[in-house]
Amino acid sequence: MTLSSTEIQVNWTDVPEIDQNGIITEYEVMYEPLMSFGGALSTEAVITTNVSIVLGGLEEHVEYNISVRAFTSVGPGPFSSIEMAMTEENSKFIVCMLYSNFMKCVLQILPVSLRI
Repeated sequence: MTLSSTEIQVNWTDVPEIDQNGIITEYEVMYEPLMSFGGALSTEAVITTNVSIVLGGLEEHVEYNISVRAFTSVGPGPFSSIEMAMTEENSKFIVCMLYSNFMKCVLQILPVSLRI
């Protein structure tokens, strides 16, 4: 679920007990952008003991591939199927001020909390 232009919340259910191969100790969440405005594409991974995590520091208006796998004392299980989520796009507008002899324009970004 997309939370903002830089955050996505990922939720999943526990591995069915019959498929666990032991007690689950942690989860690994892998995510990668499908395109990048800030440089090279890279795959990131985070570890958590919860069945939910907020991925932060993401790029604005970019689609991400996300997959999760569980770990037990035996080792990691397989990754889940890939799910896709897109961060929001900030609302942008241009403010122009007309002075007696020139015009000055500035690109502004409207925060999510102020959008209608």
